[in-house]
Amino acid sequence: MGEKGSEPDLNGADLHIAVIVSRYNEDVSKRLLRGALGALSQGLVGVANGAYSLDALTRPNPDDPTGKSVMRRVPEVLDCWFDSGSMPFAQYHAPFENQEHFEARFPADFICEALDQTRGWFYSLLAISTLLFKQNAYRNVICLGLVVDPKGKKASKSRGNVLDPNFLFDNFGSDAVRWYFYTSTQVGENYRTGADTLRETVQQFFIPLWNCYSFFVTYARLDGFDPAQQAVAVSERNVLDRWLLSKLSGLVAAVSSGLDGYDANEPARKIQRFADDLSNWYIRRSRRRFWKSQSDSDKLAAYQTLYEALRTVCQLMAPFAPFTSDAMYRNLSKDESVHLSDFPEASPYEDAQVEADMARARQAVEAGLSARDAARRLPQGGCRGVAPRAGRGAGTYAAGGRAGD
Repeated sequence: MGEKGSEPDLNGADLHIAVIVSRYNEDVSKRLLRGALGALSQGLVGVANGAYSLDALTRPNPDDPTGKSVMRRVPEVLDCWFDSGSMPFAQYHAPFENQEHFEARFPADFICEALDQTRGWFYSLLAISTLLFKQNAYRNVICLGLVVDPKGKKASKSRGNVLDPNFLFDNFGSDAVRWYFYTSTQVGENYRTGADTLRETVQQFFIPLWNCYSFFVTYARLDGFDPAQQAVAVSERNVLDRWLLSKLSGLVAAVSSGLDGYDANEPARKIQRFADDLSNWYIRRSRRRFWKSQSDSDKLAAYQTLYEALRTVCQLMAPFAPFTSDAMYRNLSKDESVHLSDFPEASPYEDAQVEADMARARQAVEAGLSARDAARRLPQGGCRGVAPRAGRGAGTYAAGGRAGD
């Protein structure tokens, strides 16, 4: 603090200390305020009548183009952390009024903030609530990690590694930014954020899902599909339809269960995996059913299945990607908005046997594709195979011709 009588070397964060000290020692208060005001002088205007008071501090009003008006401290504010910790009851002016209204909403179901708030908002809520009500102010807390750059350094203006939100929204969309935070890492871990990671999010989820939606809309319009038509019985549908509806029912149950347990990561990841199944398996295996000229029950079942899947996915992803889901949902249904619809409930179409059979079929297809890709990577000159020598016992081999000869 320096020698007696000298001005203290303080930063702006210590200014509130001077106000508190002023109630006990006026001389110390003046020296504290002089040092704090000196540190805060940049951007601050004047001190009224030479009085060293927090209320005398003003700042130019950024919303006034003339620059004539100034901003002053709101006199009701004591300390920002005390005020934020008092939020649960102070917002209702309890206990002076609205006590029943406050008690019906206390404690909060959950709160969410970053790791640095463990000694800030989390603590002030806990301390003040315990002091006044002998209980915590929240039932669940989601503590997030920090946003860091691709090299793992904390995003900071001084380092110049802060990503401009408007740049991200304009180039990737706000839904992509949200989806990245939900799916990239576990809660509590830092988020290595950059243009490349967000571009990957768009390419891996939003583009494939939008292509599924575009595929359905294109052919549904050509064929005049009407969602209100009599539904084909699920038991009479193609095994691909029954598999997708079974997966969809499991997805609804998993997402609902996860969100009820305040887990946002795994539900979003499950939605993304379902979108991958929808794009790379169901639609690829069902394309000819949409393309064929005859409008039979099999084609209708394919349309109804894909329509139900897309509409339900929109409802499931609405809390995570509100704009994309709403745009798709509005075009798929006559409802006003996905956010005004009821959250979906699991259907009775889960079929473990169909899912197991389809998993084995996919494994066989993937093995065949892997073998084909491996064959394509062989040297252009081919390779020499081996074949049993005539007249020799089993296990004796000789070089043969090229593979495939």
